[in-house]
Amino acid sequence: MNDLFSKTVFDEKSLTWRGGECPTLFNPRISVGTAAWFILNQNPDFVAQISDNSGVRKTNREIRDAMLRIAVNLGKIGCSKGDVVGFLSSNNEDVAPAVLATLLLAAQVNALDPAFGKDEIAHMFGITRPKFIFCESDKIPVLKEALLSLDLNAKIITFGEKVQGFLHIGDLLNDPGSYKHYDFPEIDEKTCAIIICSSGTTGMPKGVCVPHRTLLYLAAYGIVAEPQKPLSILCFSSLYWYTGILTLLTGTIQGITRIITSDPYTPDLFYNMILKHRPNLLFTGPVQLTGILNHPLLDESTMDSIKHFVVTGSGIPEPLWKEAKKFLRNGDIYCGYGMSEVGWISREPKKALRQSVGFLVAGVQMKIVDEVSNKLGIGQQGEICMKFKDSILGYYNNPEATANMLDEDGWIHSGDLGYFDEDNLLHVVGRKKDILKYNNFHVPPIELENIILTHPDVLQAVVVGVPHPISRDLPAAVVVRKKGSLVTEKDIKSMIEKSLSDPKHLRGGVYFVDSLPLTPSGKIKRIIVKDIATKLYNERIL
Repeated sequence: MNDLFSKTVFDEKSLTWRGGECPTLFNPRISVGTAAWFILNQNPDFVAQISDNSGVRKTNREIRDAMLRIAVNLGKIGCSKGDVVGFLSSNNEDVAPAVLATLLLAAQVNALDPAFGKDEIAHMFGITRPKFIFCESDKIPVLKEALLSLDLNAKIITFGEKVQGFLHIGDLLNDPGSYKHYDFPEIDEKTCAIIICSSGTTGMPKGVCVPHRTLLYLAAYGIVAEPQKPLSILCFSSLYWYTGILTLLTGTIQGITRIITSDPYTPDLFYNMILKHRPNLLFTGPVQLTGILNHPLLDESTMDSIKHFVVTGSGIPEPLWKEAKKFLRNGDIYCGYGMSEVGWISREPKKALRQSVGFLVAGVQMKIVDEVSNKLGIGQQGEICMKFKDSILGYYNNPEATANMLDEDGWIHSGDLGYFDEDNLLHVVGRKKDILKYNNFHVPPIELENIILTHPDVLQAVVVGVPHPISRDLPAAVVVRKKGSLVTEKDIKSMIEKSLSDPKHLRGGVYFVDSLPLTPSGKIKRIIVKDIATKLYNERIL
């Protein structure tokens, strides 16, 4: 199998970098659902899914049969190509066949996080207006409230307990008879498979349309690209996030057993599932990595089964990266970079000697530009811009935002700051919007955060700017201490003052909190952290 993450090539004349060539995979008219049907047929007795909650193991045959039954029965009640099918569910035992059935019908999957409240549900389903919604039974009250506010009469199918007045997943699993005369739709390169929510770290999420072709390519070439594929994968993400979707599809297409749980992430659950199931591949965010490395029962053998620990969602400090390597005696850590709008962009190479987000994915072209869009070369920091071989479908029902996503030459401006080193490895240093300005000096928060996180008593740290009428941003740190920690504000300030120049000192203060506000995928909500720091600063100076 070709390597999705081959070495990046730099063109000195055009000042651009590119990944390898995209090979042809499936027939371009084949949907993700049809491809899954074909793959599941090849090894019907393979254990595709293990539920940590119930211990139930499902084979490819069982997933395939459930997918076909749901697809045919869903089609009989009116689901067809192009319809939007919503999901409000954790990773329960029936989610995988329901999603694959939706894709087999060439309908569009729009999954929300099960922790969403009424307003969050109403926001996204107000954009996509699904015709059908698969929902866990205990979420029915909040879903009904959201749909009522939208005047949306979607057909609801429940997972879990049966609820009077609603269809149940069991109703769609009844044998509909022969499938031989049922024609599942073909697709083209612009047919949307999933409507995934943008990250929502700096504003309300939008619906990102991802085509079947892109999903098939990323699933077939995988989260990792090694000659010896992993045997099992563990990921806590619900289908609300790309990581959850890619785990489901990579496991299905590549034949990797998915270990699932409907319980939300906790450090103890993560630790126990690693010991119980001994997964080969972990697909997580920085929060989960921090959780396992700080678990009181972690020892040198805990992660011996793990060959690949892939971390995406946001950057991780280099001290954390180095610490992870110590515990991965039979594997390695891989930092990845991606966007909801495009999926995978790059991933760190195996046995890297220094931290980066690695080589570009095949089919990606990239440039680094300054504030007036001049191209920059090796070692020069600027905004990351990219082009892709596959179609970018844009945002669902939002042509204005789609138009703003691309410049006049077709480049996507990521809003992230980064640079390429002399080995053509990509480094992401932060968000353009996150860069602080103190008396016209640029202050990258990640630079301060990486220093603070080297303190042994600090669990998490975020640096934001407290608004100031003259200086613009006063750098401030919001810190989560480890249990029993006695680290003080003076300690944190002293670390920064010994390491960085005067404009980067923490004039906005240091504030200790019990936890940080996170998106459902584990990304830190910097806007809310800034509000917290600003409030505490104002209380302090009054």
